[in-house]
Amino acid sequence: MKRATKKTNVEPTTQDVLNAVSKFATRVEERFDGIDARFDGIDGRLSGHDKRFESLEEDVAYLKRNMVTKIYLDERVGELRGDITELVHKEDKKFVELVHTLEDKEVLSEEDAVRILGMPPFGLGQAAH
Repeated sequence: MKRATKKTNVEPTTQDVLNAVSKFATRVEERFDGIDARFDGIDGRLSGHDKRFESLEEDVAYLKRNMVTKIYLDERVGELRGDITELVHKEDKKFVELVHTLEDKEVLSEEDAVRILGMPPFGLGQAAH
């Protein structure tokens, strides 16, 4: 014997549709709130990164303003070499005069004077005056 099944073809009411749409809208709104919260977190982190990058940019700008260039160093080293060479020449003149004075007073022999004056850095190869 077959059992009779009763099908109910009840159409949803307008209120049922409105309730379903409202429930769906509430869930969508909750998901958007969650996404908004995540974006707020990302914004906060990016703000922190922005501050760090600004600090780095300031540091780089400071370094650029205050760093010494190779050209500057080359010029300064050249100037210092010139100054040192000039000082050594002045001292060498004094030294030559001292050797000649010692030779004149017969403290040094002519041979010793020639040998001493021929030494670097500015070997003169001079004989006694």
